[in-house]
Amino acid sequence: MRDTTVDSFQSWRAKQVLSPKTLNEYLGSISSLLNWMEKHDRIARNPLVHVQKVQTNGRQVRPRRAFTDDEMQRLLSIAGNRKVVYLTAVYTGLRRREMAVLERDDLHLEGEKPFINVRASTTKNHQQAVIALHPDLVTEMRSHVAKLPVGESRIFAGVMPTMKRFKVDLSTAGIEFINAKGYRADFHSLRHTLATNLIRAGTAPRLAMEIMRHSDMRLTSKSYTDAGLLPIADALLKLPSLTHK
Repeated sequence: MRDTTVDSFQSWRAKQVLSPKTLNEYLGSISSLLNWMEKHDRIARNPLVHVQKVQTNGRQVRPRRAFTDDEMQRLLSIAGNRKVVYLTAVYTGLRRREMAVLERDDLHLEGEKPFINVRASTTKNHQQAVIALHPDLVTEMRSHVAKLPVGESRIFAGVMPTMKRFKVDLSTAGIEFINAKGYRADFHSLRHTLATNLIRAGTAPRLAMEIMRHSDMRLTSKSYTDAGLLPIADALLKLPSLTHK
């Protein structure tokens, strides 16, 4: 404990390549322990009580981009039995680990409005989510479920790609994993693609936030929306002319 000081902690933190959010979680965890030790007279005081959190400002350690429509079409065309995985990710925004534990009973593909019931025990925020499904995904999902082996409960058993497999699919589709600007197109980029497509479609920000299951609208509109794919030029053309009567 004598080695735990403001300087030692900040020196350690400066060497990390983790996201600001993760670094702040580390600070919160160790501070909770130190506060408990102070309360029970194990130490005189919490030495990190005045250490400030890292400013996040929406920064990412590994900046991602969204897939263009053409890239998504190319990826889906070569994906084979992984097509249903990529469609699910880009139409629902489910994270890879959330998808990996989906079971047959979570799917409700019949009825007027098909949906997925995502159990609270499987989500990042530990809250249940009912996710409506796009018609294209419903068609693909029905076909996929019909082919599942008898007794197999996991929806994506055997088809969930590893990162290595995903990179191979990107290469086959002619998509750069990291582009010239240093932005990567990894599996989580499919979630970014959903956020970007929602904004492109004119979805109200509050509704887009709910679809993305974010707690802050700014996270949806700033961190997850790829501004490079927004129709900015088209928006400017819709402005009224000020030089003609």
